[in-house]
Amino acid sequence: MNKLSERMSLLREERDIGQKELAAFLCCSTGTISNYENGVHEPCLDNAVKIAQFYQVSLDYLLGNTELRAMRDSSCPEISKGYSFSRFLNLLDDLLPEERRRLADYLLTLELAHKALKQ
Repeated sequence: MNKLSERMSLLREERDIGQKELAAFLCCSTGTISNYENGVHEPCLDNAVKIAQFYQVSLDYLLGNTELRAMRDSSCPEISKGYSFSRFLNLLDDLLPEERRRLADYLLTLELAHKALKQ
């Protein structure tokens, strides 16, 4: 298996969808999707782009060139130097439930402090 086939399988399993749904989106057979996921064949560039769009990940992520899933958006502002909203969202996606709860508590504290400063 190559990175592309691994990522395709992982993304489909994470979203709990069947190969049939992706096949319908690409207008191909489930056998073609199976071949992609098992590394027997690789999709053409057009289909690789469509697959990335289907899963809402960057083509670089799908191909294994980066661990950041979000599509890069040149209009996406930075939170701080080198730290974009898309990168932040990717990190959020990878947090464990307890880590998300702690982060939510921290953000609530920041929000309350911000509101207090505005008054």
